[in-house]
Amino acid sequence: MPLADKLEPQDNSAAVYFPISARSDKSNEFDWEIINRFFVSALFSISVNDKKLAQFQLRCKEHFLNKLSDPAMWDVVEKIYFSKYGIKNIAPEMQIFSGSWAEDANPAPANRIANVIMTILGDVHHSASADLKLNFIEKEIRTAFKAEFKPNKTSVKGAALLPYLPPLTDVFRADLHYLLSKQHYFLEHLTHFLRFYVFIYTSQMALTINSWKDGEPQKLKDCYFILDNEKASKERSMLRDRGCKQVENGIEFLFPVLSMNESLQDKELGIVPLWALYPQLTDDALTRLVEYAVAFAQKRDLNFEPANITTLDEAILALLDLSKRQFNKGETRSAAGNKFINFTKSALCSNFTRTRGSAGKVFVIDQEYLLLLTNLAIGEQGKLRLHELIIEFQKRGVFFDRESQGALVEFYERLGNVERLSDSGDAVYVKATI
Repeated sequence: MPLADKLEPQDNSAAVYFPISARSDKSNEFDWEIINRFFVSALFSISVNDKKLAQFQLRCKEHFLNKLSDPAMWDVVEKIYFSKYGIKNIAPEMQIFSGSWAEDANPAPANRIANVIMTILGDVHHSASADLKLNFIEKEIRTAFKAEFKPNKTSVKGAALLPYLPPLTDVFRADLHYLLSKQHYFLEHLTHFLRFYVFIYTSQMALTINSWKDGEPQKLKDCYFILDNEKASKERSMLRDRGCKQVENGIEFLFPVLSMNESLQDKELGIVPLWALYPQLTDDALTRLVEYAVAFAQKRDLNFEPANITTLDEAILALLDLSKRQFNKGETRSAAGNKFINFTKSALCSNFTRTRGSAGKVFVIDQEYLLLLTNLAIGEQGKLRLHELIIEFQKRGVFFDRESQGALVEFYERLGNVERLSDSGDAVYVKATI
């Protein structure tokens, strides 16, 4: 039975598939360095705390004193690699030392967002690479690290059993694999990489959240961007109709739909997307869903007429409508709903959102993110034709209209990574910059 054994109104939570809380500002203060820590910890199935960090430092000291002819050299090693957590930049898995370890640090929001990133990735974990270019000191530190921190994969209760957006999972896995193969690039761009994918996940979730009856998403929705040095106008219809505005319209439905989806399932057994739950439901579930809708409406003090519900589709739609209406203006949860919407826009989308005159709000890719996206899209191939690169961008949720595609070529030409084999547009190749 896909439904939870006991269906009853509960506190709204969308935490399995989305990281934003509707509670307070502090619960959405995301420190991306700490996010790096939790993400890498989950990715490599290792964990650390301030106590284990201190123990590791002592182990390293003992390890080096046994190898160094001059014990004073340990002071140099300690200053370089431990005083400011420089050890985090030795290897990808050692990013578990990232972020503030102060008592006033706020790791809970970072842990929440890292958990959602892992649901985007799906059930994939990595082993530490054996082929790293390290100096003698770094090799010794890493040897001590591997002895101290053993992989220990544990299952998380209430975790997602399926990614909500499988097409995004496919490219995220491929890009992460490629990034891990470029150690220094990974260490330098991990934060940008995660911020980009969390934003794309947010935008695509907003565009697909009400399409649960269509089944598993097969591809990402069109969502148009411009480059940061471009001008925008309201005459650019793709930007106007299939850009920031449509995403912001969809964001208001994320919390109601995801929280209702979670409430229908047993978190101890794991959660699936609504598009996966829906086809599993049988007519036997109709009565239970209607009873739940009645209880939910009473608990939230909402008007509801159960006699109008005669099919499963109508029951689910009624529950989603109730979930949305509880956040309407004038309802007791309207403030919480507004907080969720505002936090989502400010914490997850603001890096990619600009206001451009008559065009209003648009999504923008700046040069740093564009270079990262270009290198990920090209990957090990070294170079791609421009139209092939555009297709790879679209697989990652980034669409450009013709004007922006022209601006792209100009950007790459200034950068010097364009190769022209003829005057034909199809013969324009873009080379990776790694």
